[in-house]
Amino acid sequence: VWTRNPESASLAKPSVAGRVAPWMISAVMVGMTGYLYAGAYWPLTAAHSKTQAELKQQRDLVQQAQAEAASSRGELAKTQAELEKAGAELKKLEEDLVKTSEAKEAHEKLLAKLKADVGGKGVEVSGKGGKITLTMLDTILFNTGEADLTGKGEQVLKALAATLKEQQGKLIQVHGHTDNVPIKTELRLLYPTNWELSADRAN
Repeated sequence: VWTRNPESASLAKPSVAGRVAPWMISAVMVGMTGYLYAGAYWPLTAAHSKTQAELKQQRDLVQQAQAEAASSRGELAKTQAELEKAGAELKKLEEDLVKTSEAKEAHEKLLAKLKADVGGKGVEVSGKGGKITLTMLDTILFNTGEADLTGKGEQVLKALAATLKEQQGKLIQVHGHTDNVPIKTELRLLYPTNWELSADRAN
């Protein structure tokens, strides 16, 4: 007959306290972990995320400010260039105005001098549109049918040449013609028509 030793049976069968203790420890550890996560880690994570968001917002603001500053510098450079261009144009206009004023004054002086030197001596002097026109009677320079200058014509041309010689950068044009009176003297052998006479006078 087999008999059981009460002491050995007592050692082989775990007690209720021994079975509950590991589960309680596990539950406490899980609770502590949750507590630490909820009480410490989660707030730190939230604070970190908030800080990251604020840093990104600040970086965006800085980039926007830099872009606006670059745009402002570009606009400033453009405005400065336009001001410099306008200043150069204004300076040119002022210079042109001075030149125009000086040219007008020189024109008036030349007109007055020509009138004093040759005006009223069979020579009409007029000024219009920045031009000076001298109109001479044909009888002052040449006798009818002749190509040689008269004494009076030579004096007028010498006085005119002395005045025009002092002028620089002036364009001088000479226009002339002969009369329509046919040549009937012996000069007809030299000048069959008034055209030949006009060409010789021009030379």
